[in-house]
Amino acid sequence: MLNHHATQILVVDDDPSIRAAIRAVLEEEGGYAVAEAPNGQAALDWLCAYPTRVIVLLDLQMPVMDGLELL
Repeated sequence: MLNHHATQILVVDDDPSIRAAIRAVLEEEGGYAVAEAPNGQAALDWLCAYPTRVIVLLDLQMPVMDGLELL
């Protein structure tokens, strides 16, 4: 669950090192609550579980459900 006082960002990418790097940069900047998903289906599940305003940083080429299908 995210901090509802911070800008909420969901990072969606199948590469865990990319997700970790983006999370590290955002958390270092401060003011961001960051969640991660490894594919579009996991992101959709997360968005349904936490129906809130969130910025989604989305990779387009992923297994299971790609970014375009999620959009």
